[in-house]
Amino acid sequence: MVSKLKEILKNLGLEEIKVTRDKVPFTENIGIIFKEEEHLIPLIDILEKSTKTESLYLKSKKGKILIKYSEVILIEKVDKKTYFYTDKGEGYTHKTLEYYERELYIRKFIRINKSQIVNFNKIVRIVPLMNRKLLLELDDESALEVSRGYRRNFDKMF
Repeated sequence: MVSKLKEILKNLGLEEIKVTRDKVPFTENIGIIFKEEEHLIPLIDILEKSTKTESLYLKSKKGKILIKYSEVILIEKVDKKTYFYTDKGEGYTHKTLEYYERELYIRKFIRINKSQIVNFNKIVRIVPLMNRKLLLELDDESALEVSRGYRRNFDKMF
């Protein structure tokens, strides 16, 4: 088991990470020692992606629809519903925007203002505006504004 873990870490380019085996009475522990915090990020990404589904069922005017996260352009809170917009249409759920902000961060979705989350992979151009705001041009030719309050988190995506 430990050798398999070491092999996976090496394939990720993380050969500096130490895997240790520690025997404590009645248990056996396996630990991973990281020299730097950023070495942990690729491993977390893989673990989280492997446990998440790639699609989501939403309510729509036509009934329930299945959308892939990779197709989502924008997630927006309107009244008490959270809408997901894709090129193929839209659907909604009653879960909060905060829930999806946490859940989809690993998939490169980023909150850009109080009521919107954007798929970072759908951004084609970023235009700086006055007062530390940004204008995002998306691949569906729409434009969204990153508010000053969410600019710092947006900048971390780079």
